[in-house]
Amino acid sequence: MEKPKSTGTNYTKFAEGENPLRIVSEVISGWECWTHNEGHQVYRQEHQFKAIQLDDMGVENREQKQFYACIVWNYNNDQFECMVIKQATIKQAIYSLDQNEKWGDPVNYDIVVTKTGSGMDTSYSVMPEPKSDFAKNSPEYNLEALYTGGNPLENE
Repeated sequence: MEKPKSTGTNYTKFAEGENPLRIVSEVISGWECWTHNEGHQVYRQEHQFKAIQLDDMGVENREQKQFYACIVWNYNNDQFECMVIKQATIKQAIYSLDQNEKWGDPVNYDIVVTKTGSGMDTSYSVMPEPKSDFAKNSPEYNLEALYTGGNPLENE
């Protein structure tokens, strides 16, 4: 089996199969929506969007999703990436691990996100690995840049 190739960006895209990761930052949450006109623009902010904001941005269906975001080390791609999670099963699993006394803060262990299926039949599972030290130095980042359309891993 061949190792998955990097997507060429510093945003996490889950490959089919196992995606081992180490969360190396705090986890922030917010809300995002997309315009469906040319360019498919993404908008993110800390709080839910109001209907008038969605109208002003050209979001026709008024759909918005809660997201979690953090910086991770992606072992498959051998790089630090910004992981923006909208999938409820992944968000709930990470939250549950964080709240569990035996696991606690996920910066102390790796997690493996397994993706199976495609399209509407895609499913995800999350499995923690035993606690271990992490030897890589985290890069400079600014997760708040997600709220203004910036890239959290780019030095501005």
